[in-house]
Amino acid sequence: MYSQVILLFAAICFSITILVLAAGARRNPGSKSLMIFGAALLFLSIVYSYELIAKPPDGNLAWILFHSGIVFASTALLSFSIEYSIPRMWLSRLYVPVMSFIPALVLILIWILGARGFMGVGPLLVEDESGLPLLASAFSIPVLLLAILILAQIYGRTSLAYRYQYGLSMIAMIFPIVGAGVNILGVSSVLGVRVLVLAFSITGMVLLYALIKYHLLTIMPISRSDIVEVLKDGWLFVDSSDQIADLNYAAAKVIGLPRSKILGQKIDSILQNWGNFAKNVSSKELEFRGSIHIEVHRSMIMLGN
Repeated sequence: MYSQVILLFAAICFSITILVLAAGARRNPGSKSLMIFGAALLFLSIVYSYELIAKPPDGNLAWILFHSGIVFASTALLSFSIEYSIPRMWLSRLYVPVMSFIPALVLILIWILGARGFMGVGPLLVEDESGLPLLASAFSIPVLLLAILILAQIYGRTSLAYRYQYGLSMIAMIFPIVGAGVNILGVSSVLGVRVLVLAFSITGMVLLYALIKYHLLTIMPISRSDIVEVLKDGWLFVDSSDQIADLNYAAAKVIGLPRSKILGQKIDSILQNWGNFAKNVSSKELEFRGSIHIEVHRSMIMLGN
């Protein structure tokens, strides 16, 4: 009993603190998803507390709510990994409908099967002690593995200063995967506490540590390419062969050609005055300063180191 009380107290504290910190950074990518995760963890804790205290004779409703919380928590973690790693996808209009479709189907199945007292058969419909199929656990594993994969791809490309943020986020998502796997295998409790509550509570603890210690959400690992892309000034990047390797939208607008026709071209074929100063520089990064409406030959060109 003591272990259950301690776990629930810790889970509630973690969830409320995550909610408060994420709400404080609500304009930053990933904050809304962490708010949903904090709310889901709080919801799981409340449902589990109700089950322990009230001991309802018909546990179907409590278990339906519990499994629904697992779906919400897992989906929120996947959404966080996408928001934090691929902000442009997060801003897409299709993001919310696509992210909501499969979780919504799983929730509908959980409620239908739970309401009918369905007794599952088969590897994805393994019964737990409540008699409900473990759809939520089976759903959580691939969702969280995908979240870790997304974070891992960015982890290798980001600077050392931000790797602790990504690393701790990935570590946090390992525990629910293990908990869901153990739950599917038939082990629903460890040390007298529900294994999934324990797993998601540890996830909350690790994420909270990343929020406080490494400023997750407040110091954003924005890539240089993302910053350059949204600048109003034009940028060209030239390789050692004087070929244009990359450029942002503003530079293409200044030049007046589509990117596809600019990439790979010799710089002197695009900029007539390139040869006048190329002899005196070691950097091959050009910055076009000025309005995108100004013609190239009237723009001020400055070299970047």
